Amino acid sequence: METKICTKCKETKTIDLFYKRSDQAGKYTSHCKACKRSHDNAHSSLPEIKIKRSEYFKKLRSTPEYKAKESVYRYKYNSLPKVKEAKKLKQRILRLNPNFVQQERLREVEYAKANPEKFAMKTRNRKIAKLQRTPFWLNPGQKFEMESIYKYCSALRSIGLDYEVDHIVPLQGKTVFGLHVPWNLQILTASENAKKGNRI
Repeated sequence: METKICTKCKETKTIDLFYKRSDQAGKYTSHCKACKRSHDNAHSSLPEIKIKRSEYFKKLRSTPEYKAKESVYRYKYNSLPKVKEAKKLKQRILRLNPNFVQQERLREVEYAKANPEKFAMKTRNRKIAKLQRTPFWLNPGQKFEMESIYKYCSALRSIGLDYEVDHIVPLQGKTVFGLHVPWNLQILTASENAKKGNRI
């Protein structure tokens, strides 16, 4: 195999250890790949070069063309089945952690304080969905049973137990809608309820 002397390290190396020149066909660089990489790394680590590169990429990322390409790339990447499954698994693991559930609750409280109109709209939509899913044919005994379930859950919360009333079949599910009836209610811990979400 053809050999060449590197003008940097003065060593004789095979031609495959040199980069091909783009300006001259069939020619190779005078420095070997190892020397070229060490030179480029030293040059890139200079403070002025770092600042210059940072400003260049900051300016590049602010252009509409770059943002459009980045948006398309993120959409395609997040649409991959493996990425979706990984995100779902991560959320399931996090919801098993009581600390994560508590942090989510605190975040919701802070969001409600910062955005009262949006929180009021969310609460209103929830009430409307509950009213729409409450059958008119419920008798007084069934209504009393529902009130008793909510009172029992409230009593548990008053002594420091983090329990919530959950609809077995969600009122606003993605594929099916449940009814606001006593046999569709159950009491779960907050972490279990958060883990369940709008799923059966």
